[in-house]
Amino acid sequence: MAEISVRVAGDDVYEVTPSAQDVLEESFRFMLAREPKEAIHGRFDLRTIARYFPEYPSEMRRRIGS
Repeated sequence: MAEISVRVAGDDVYEVTPSAQDVLEESFRFMLAREPKEAIHGRFDLRTIARYFPEYPSEMRRRIGS
């Protein structure tokens, strides 16, 4: 399995959960629902997702709860 590196800043958790792990897991579920796993870069900043999918921040709030 390839190594994946994701940068997560404190405010990337969108103030909806105490766990960055929850945000990472849901972020990957979000991306995998929209593109094949091969399309996900091996190294990226979590904020990059919103550049490709503008609905990402609001969807994360909905999924994790705000």
